[in-house]
Amino acid sequence: YEVGRGVTRLNTNNFQTDHFDFDITVNMNLTEVHSMYNFDNNLWLGGNGVVLVFDREENYWRTLGEDRGIPESDITSIVGDSNYIWIGSYYGIRQIDRKLKREEPMGFEYLFYNHPVYDLEVNKYGVWIASRTGIYLYDKNNPQVMNALSMGISYLDFPISRVTSIFQNKNIIFFATNIGVVTFDMDEQIWDMMVPASEYKGLEVSDLLVVGKFCFIGTNQGLFRINLKSHRIREYNFEFIGSVNSLAYTDKFIWIGASEGLLRFKWRKDI
Repeated sequence: YEVGRGVTRLNTNNFQTDHFDFDITVNMNLTEVHSMYNFDNNLWLGGNGVVLVFDREENYWRTLGEDRGIPESDITSIVGDSNYIWIGSYYGIRQIDRKLKREEPMGFEYLFYNHPVYDLEVNKYGVWIASRTGIYLYDKNNPQVMNALSMGISYLDFPISRVTSIFQNKNIIFFATNIGVVTFDMDEQIWDMMVPASEYKGLEVSDLLVVGKFCFIGTNQGLFRINLKSHRIREYNFEFIGSVNSLAYTDKFIWIGASEGLLRFKWRKDI
């Protein structure tokens, strides 16, 4: 049925939907949505120079803008913990106090001015920053930022840049970079190459997903599935997929947010 522009909540069990229309929902600005972060009772959506926050308990939206410290740019990624929200954008990174919903400066924001931040991940090490110029780590307990590749041992043969996506699977963090998908073992503190860029035609990576021994790589020209043990490659470049924006794994399905719509892929039938 016809719906206006907005945000739709989909129940994946029965496919019932709730739609929040930008034109009629109070305190919900019209914007594209580039990123999502779900924590407790709040859903944070990154748009164009704004962040939309949905309180599930109160069924209430609010829009945070530049006056709250939100960068005047597309919000590429949002992560957080119980105290802070970190926002990545084409104009760098910002730290937002969760309760006050207002920026609390970290002191190094100028380092990323005009250096796009494409993705973020937070874990026990701190906040991982995927940037055009490399991989950085912000230690939120001892506030400082460092080049992440200075940690541990590296078996990488070439410099890292254009880091567009991060995915963590247990103790391994995967990064999509200019040379391919590289990994950092947090236990052994070792950097290594996992999937050379040639295996997915050197295409721009929009999102990563690892399920068991399989790595799914979303690109601007479809989806790749690579067996991390045998390196057998399966390419899905069908017209009905188009460009992949986001990947998620739930209930044994791969969900694909693509330029042509939302797709559900029962991938184990296709191994």
